[in-house]
Amino acid sequence: MILTTVRRPLIDALRRVASVGAQSATVRFDGTTASASGFCEGVFASAPFETGRENGSASVVVPRVAVSFLSEANDSTVEIDVDDSGCDAVFRCGTSRLRTSSPTVAEFVRPAAATRTVAFASETLKRVVRALAPIAKSGDDPRYALRTICLDATEPGRLSFVATNGRVLAAETFATPSDFQAERRAIPAEKIAQIVAALDDDATVEVGFVDGFVTFGTPTFWASAPSVVGDYPPWRRVVEAAGGPKTARVEKATLANAVRLAKIVADKKRRIRLLFDLTGFTASSVGAEIGTSVVWDAATYDSETFAFDVDSESFAFLERFGEAAAVEIAFAERKPLRINEVATKANGVSGAVAVVMPMGPEEKRESKGKRR
Repeated sequence: MILTTVRRPLIDALRRVASVGAQSATVRFDGTTASASGFCEGVFASAPFETGRENGSASVVVPRVAVSFLSEANDSTVEIDVDDSGCDAVFRCGTSRLRTSSPTVAEFVRPAAATRTVAFASETLKRVVRALAPIAKSGDDPRYALRTICLDATEPGRLSFVATNGRVLAAETFATPSDFQAERRAIPAEKIAQIVAALDDDATVEVGFVDGFVTFGTPTFWASAPSVVGDYPPWRRVVEAAGGPKTARVEKATLANAVRLAKIVADKKRRIRLLFDLTGFTASSVGAEIGTSVVWDAATYDSETFAFDVDSESFAFLERFGEAAAVEIAFAERKPLRINEVATKANGVSGAVAVVMPMGPEEKRESKGKRR
């Protein structure tokens, strides 16, 4: 059977499916429409497209090498000569031809669609995942929670995205319909990052929960990712226990820049010191005279000086943290820092919050011993 399609929509659909790690896609043609689908490590992805040509009903396996071939071809139309099994095909584009052979046609079963979804601007979803994914990927602890992004909708009217690696916990909460509620779902950070990368920047994404999966849908792309089995740590209790009565407000960009500069002269443990006093805030490497300072209004600040040693990488998420330009840092002796976005979202939702753990005494003694 000869199948014909406009080249560009086919390539776009195949690239979206390949973005989740699928080594091949099954393209199902039916009239003037078609859909590419693929599967990798529990993640299902599909991308519908218009062929611009009338075709019969047939399926063809398209390996990833064909995507590269079609991307470099110079004609606007692709002809696919496929056998009855759908496994052997010849792709023709202009004067170029590619013959492929696959062991079998994989008819992927798409998971059920969620009955309730929450709409997000693609730009917002991408920002949140780009902020949280490096946290989940950076830990060396084998526990599953430290490799995932948790979507927590256990509180009615709230959906939180959460990630932690043991040193830092960051979460951003969004308002949802008051009757929207679902179980927590922990998705491998690498997989959710692949899915959002395939979304159009200007799309509206419907996020849903169904049968152990989280689904992400737009008119041009649909994907589902399975939840990792296990119970996610009680992250809200960690947030509530952090911080203290002392607070300081600082521009997010200023804090991120101060930490970035301090990292240049940090020790091998990447340890830097955050120093708070009446003059403002200083981020510097421990034992060095180099630092960056920023001054704020001291009206809500007393004369006590407070120093806090942290892993400099704990602030890598900061530049994409929340939507507000400023953050409020709450702190107290012997307690983790709590960093709150200075903004309130719809329905009183607090927005983004993070907890940064101090480096413990053992880590400090180890660093000092190495310098002797």
